[in-house]
Amino acid sequence: METLEEIFLSGNEINSLPLEITKMSELHRLNLSNNQFTEFPTITYEMDSLRSLILSGNPIKRLPDDIDRFLAHGYVDFTHTLIDSLPQSYVNRK
Repeated sequence: METLEEIFLSGNEINSLPLEITKMSELHRLNLSNNQFTEFPTITYEMDSLRSLILSGNPIKRLPDDIDRFLAHGYVDFTHTLIDSLPQSYVNRK
């Protein structure tokens, strides 16, 4: 299972990820849309190969202040969430 490149877990009412997912060294795309995540899954910071994280449709209210750690090498879709502002660290980045 370490060689999976994409995982689609959309619509499963999950709200957290198991630590074992960080061992998936080839995972590039993780679709967690339409679940029950209320916080950004920072466990994804440990996933160096991850380039696309889909969180749309989750009741996430805010992004972590250090979201740049993920955005430096990946794409996050957080449309249709409860997020109404970006962290100041992201707004001030150059």
